[in-house]
Amino acid sequence: MRCRKNKSTNFELGAITVDPGSSAYNPRPLIDYCRSLNIDYFYEEQDIIGTARKLENLRSICAFCSRMKRGRLAAAAQHHGWNVLAMGQHLDDVAESTSVYDEKALPYAQDHVLDE
Repeated sequence: MRCRKNKSTNFELGAITVDPGSSAYNPRPLIDYCRSLNIDYFYEEQDIIGTARKLENLRSICAFCSRMKRGRLAAAAQHHGWNVLAMGQHLDDVAESTSVYDEKALPYAQDHVLDE
């Protein structure tokens, strides 16, 4: 990755996945991909979906899951001594972010986009 080749910037890079309890989730491709890039990969299972189903006044399971996963990711990053957390996205969010970036609607985003 280009950002790791810059010798003037010293940082460690790792990947963390929080599985919210979905039986359909398979982290194997991501594990292999991170290994091919020599990136440490950490996996954590949490029964977030099961917890959400027990809540009586839950208005949005997606919002609940998102907040819970974000909290677990932040805790895992802190546990590993990392001080920056970059969140991954699913394809719908990637398409929207790319559109915003391409249209320069968020000019500051250009400073934070790294390519391989």
